Amino acid sequence: MDTSKFKSVTISIDTWNRLHKIAAKDMRSVSRTIEYLVHEHNYLNKKYGKNGDINITPKEYFKEERNG
Repeated sequence: MDTSKFKSVTISIDTWNRLHKIAAKDMRSVSRTIEYLVHEHNYLNKKYGKNGDINITPKEYFKEERNG
């Protein structure tokens, strides 16, 4: 694998299973789903953040997600 173009990451099996379900719904691979989520995150931060900066921490995001 060309390491200047691709990297491997380690995630928990629970996270992988969740990603796999999301990917299957959209008929994407898990890697393409990760790419989509990263691009979506950047888009939302540019749209709603201050100067494109991330305006919420992951801890705050997941707290809001659980409290729904």
